[in-house]
Amino acid sequence: MLDSFFLAGVASLLRWGVTSNDLSFWFLGEEVFPLTIRAIRAIVNSRGEDMKRSELVRKLRKDGWIITHGGKHSLANHPTKRGKIPIPNGNTIKDTTAKGIMRSAGLI
Repeated sequence: MLDSFFLAGVASLLRWGVTSNDLSFWFLGEEVFPLTIRAIRAIVNSRGEDMKRSELVRKLRKDGWIITHGGKHSLANHPTKRGKIPIPNGNTIKDTTAKGIMRSAGLI
């Protein structure tokens, strides 16, 4: 896994408008890695693994949320917490979406 120092350096490099013709060398520990800008952008924009919908629903139900199934989205309601949380239907949910749902539910 890449450390935060490396990602901060990559982000500052992109802010300075480095073009795709440039070739950068990054030092990680004792190794030197040549990285093109395309590779750097892929690293910065990478996400974690997608979460299975059943796993997310299981976590919500364990916290007391009631899931109501609908068309494209299901709704999660809680007897004591405010708000309704839409959950997209499908086998997997993107990592960023799953984190947002868990944040709205107060799980993280």
